[in-house]
Amino acid sequence: MNTMRRAAFGLAIVVVGLCVAPAGAAAQGGGRNSPDRIDTTFQFDRAGTVTLGNGSATIVVNGWDQATVRVRASGIQGVLGFTTSPRRVTIDPSRSSDDVEIEVWVPRGVRVEARTNSGDITIGGTRGDVDAQTSSGDVTISEVHDVSVTSLSGDARIRQTTGAVTVTTNNGDVSISDPHGNVDATSISGDVGITRAVSKIVRATSTSGEVAYSGTVEAAGRYDLKTHSGDVLLSLPRDASAQVDVATWSGTVDSDFAITIKPGSLGAGGGTKHYSFTIGAGSARITAETFSGDIVINSRGGI
Repeated sequence: MNTMRRAAFGLAIVVVGLCVAPAGAAAQGGGRNSPDRIDTTFQFDRAGTVTLGNGSATIVVNGWDQATVRVRASGIQGVLGFTTSPRRVTIDPSRSSDDVEIEVWVPRGVRVEARTNSGDITIGGTRGDVDAQTSSGDVTISEVHDVSVTSLSGDARIRQTTGAVTVTTNNGDVSISDPHGNVDATSISGDVGITRAVSKIVRATSTSGEVAYSGTVEAAGRYDLKTHSGDVLLSLPRDASAQVDVATWSGTVDSDFAITIKPGSLGAGGGTKHYSFTIGAGSARITAETFSGDIVINSRGGI
């Protein structure tokens, strides 16, 4: 029997309430366990992956400076699947109707994958990559590297990232602050806000909601902000350098920067306002579009 199987068998016994510590080379320590509760700690590789959830669960993941994983779960009612090896841990409620609370402490740098059908996900201070998916619940993530978030219904709040950020929600607001990397954020019904960004490529879209960007404008960067129904707000550094294209059907365009209109850049007829102009040397490219809403560009951005 290999390490993975020994560890999984031992932890399964804990979950059903026989109060046996985890077995196998991956586990150590033990903890306080009962038929509806588990609290255990074991050794884990910082380059490993922790996978959590799949049913109805509230998930909280914290990073710490230990070479161990601690798992504390309640409300499991003997139906929490739990397997472990030195580089992978999987914690999985086996019934979609379960109301489970899972809190985990992981070594900084670990990759975290979190899934819920119904329940909030909170991940902070892990400094590794994060992949979070929920059908119904809010997602809050901070102090991590690359981030991927998918939600059918719920808000997404992301802050202090050091890698790429990709967020998609069908029904909810997206708030991203202090990203240091490329950003791709989409909401079908909700606002999308990006603040204090240091990003070279930004794509922010909404079908029904406000879209806002505040941050740096990098040389040769690309910034696309679009919404069908809502305002587009841009807060740029005074020394920004970009070619700018803005368009609105039934709204106004207000800019702190001088708009020198190029020949043929103003749309003809139908009330469409389409302007193309240059800020500074024009090294980056900025596009702002809305069908029903105003476009506001101010010079108070940067970080």
